[in-house]
Amino acid sequence: MSGRRGAKPPDYRVNLRLDYELDGDLIAWMEAQPRGALSQAIREVLRRGLEAEGQSEPGAPDYESIRQIVADELASALAGLLWQAPPLADEVAESSDIESQFGTKLDQMMGGLAANSDLSEDEFE
Repeated sequence: MSGRRGAKPPDYRVNLRLDYELDGDLIAWMEAQPRGALSQAIREVLRRGLEAEGQSEPGAPDYESIRQIVADELASALAGLLWQAPPLADEVAESSDIESQFGTKLDQMMGGLAANSDLSEDEFE
């Protein structure tokens, strides 16, 4: 890095050494930048890194990152849940028919709760 004390330099230069094996992704990214746009691209990446670490004021919201975070959180929250379709109208009608046919017998098997429905809730505790 270079910089002068006293008079303000026209620009600040950084020398960076990259390893082809360890930093191949960075080298490929830099080589893919349009001619003359590399410095600006590096500035933007550095600023995003600072924002992510909370070291600078955030600029415009990064909606793609927000969308990805929300999608990841939803996927995590819903993982392992089984979803069932709501019952069809025929199934609802069938279940109420079953209740009307067997409800009394079920009440009798459960100790005649329907016959004693006038009991207060206190008596069940």
